[in-house]
This record gives sequence, C-alpha cells and structure tokens, in this order.
Amino acid sequence: MKGKDTIYYPKLDEMVAFSVNWLPFKNWWEEIVFRDKFGNEISRSSLIKTSTNQDGGAHVDEALDEIYYDLSKNNSLETSIFDGETSSPIPNPEKAAIRQIGHEVLKTLLIDYEKKQTAKVDIWLGGSELIVGNKPSPLPKNKKIGRNEKCPCGSSKKYKHCHGK
Repeated sequence: MKGKDTIYYPKLDEMVAFSVNWLPFKNWWEEIVFRDKFGNEISRSSLIKTSTNQDGGAHVDEALDEIYYDLSKNNSLETSIFDGETSSPIPNPEKAAIRQIGHEVLKTLLIDYEKKQTAKVDIWLGGSELIVGNKPSPLPKNKKIGRNEKCPCGSSKKYKHCHGK
C-alpha cells in the first residue's frame, strides 16, 4: 500500500455493529467528532460552520480557524501511513467527516435511506478500532417504527406527526 493512496472514507452504513443511540439534535450537533493531539475538541457543529464559513474558496470569514486549520492542513490528528520508505500524513479527515455528517442527516430525515460504502480498501480504521481486510459488518436493519410511537429523533412527537409524515 502506498501512502499517497491512503485517504479517509466516510463509513456511511458500513459501521461496526453496535446499538444506535438516538439523540436530540442539539446533543448530536454538539457531540465531539475529533480530538486532536493538542486536546482540541471539534464538534459536528464547529466542523460544519467552520468549513462553510471559512474554507473552500467562497468563505465568509477572512481567517481560517486555527483548530480547523491544524486538523485539515497540519495533521493534528497525527495519522500517517508508512509505505516501507517514507511516512506520509493521511489527508483531509474533515472531508470524510463532513460526508458522514451529511449521511447521518439523510439517514434521520429520509425513511429507509441507505448508502453503502463502495470503496475497496485494505484497512478500515475507526476510532481505536483497526480492521484489516474485509469491511466491518453493517449495522442491523433499523427496526420499523410504529406510527403512534414517539419519534426516535427526540422531539417527543408521535412518529406520524414528525419524521413519519
């Protein structure tokens, strides 16, 4: 495997089987998705707001946030790949995270939305988990939500009056 071929991929629905915890939007939005070598914590909210307001060429703010800059340009996660000769940082963790966040939003808002990761990779790395070879097992199919049950988004409305419309 060559270091230059190593990139981050969003896992989409190819997550290792674990129970899904539905959170109220505010808790999900403010949940930490990155913690870098400096101890900086980056939430979904700060990642999306910084990338849309400061990065990508059509930014609103003049300066790029230092924590976001370290994450996206300075490898503050300290991830690298060694190809036998040289060590190279794995680029753009923020882009894969933004794609995963978009996937989670779609998964919440659209009934039966699924998107499988089609990338052919040798190693999947997620959190402290390292999986060599095959992709992780997907999550079990979400259970069907009854029309009169509380909506799993945390709104306390019945599903039929919330995401079941």
